[in-house]
Amino acid sequence: MNLPNKVTLGRLTLVFVLLILMSFDGPGPLNAALVVFIVAAVSDFLDGYLARKYHMTTEFGRAADPFVDKLVVLGALIFLLRFPDTFVKPWMVVVVLARELLVTGLRAIAESRGIAFAADAIGKVKTVLQLVAIGVEILVIANNLDTTGLTVLRYVLLYLAVGFTILSGVEYVGRARSLLLENKDA
Repeated sequence: MNLPNKVTLGRLTLVFVLLILMSFDGPGPLNAALVVFIVAAVSDFLDGYLARKYHMTTEFGRAADPFVDKLVVLGALIFLLRFPDTFVKPWMVVVVLARELLVTGLRAIAESRGIAFAADAIGKVKTVLQLVAIGVEILVIANNLDTTGLTVLRYVLLYLAVGFTILSGVEYVGRARSLLLENKDA
């Protein structure tokens, strides 16, 4: 159990704290949820950085890190749906969930054949956009902020996040297809 794996497990704990806080109304719990969400998002980048920099990658980390990432994003999106002022729509959650299930399945198939199937640049941009969009949604809902500028920003961030989610899923399908065809005898 190395440091990056401990950070990942800490983020798993934060997911439960985040979801509990998001189940309450009012600025207090929701601003606390925002802080927890930001810490979880930063720790996502921290564990990957530590694992790569210090050559501490493990099979546990390769499986647990993306799983916890999905819990943070999907859990927050699902809990945002309960707020009438959210710009998150159920179809957006379904798109994100479908992409995550598809990529997880493709990754499992590829890795079962000994083919590395790591995240790519589009996937990383997708993650950043999702995290920023969710953070802005929590901030606006927690503090009842309603300005034209924030309205535009919220829509742009959410639609960019969904767009990159779709683009990333399509890219993963293409990459998986190529990798699996190249290695079909493996």
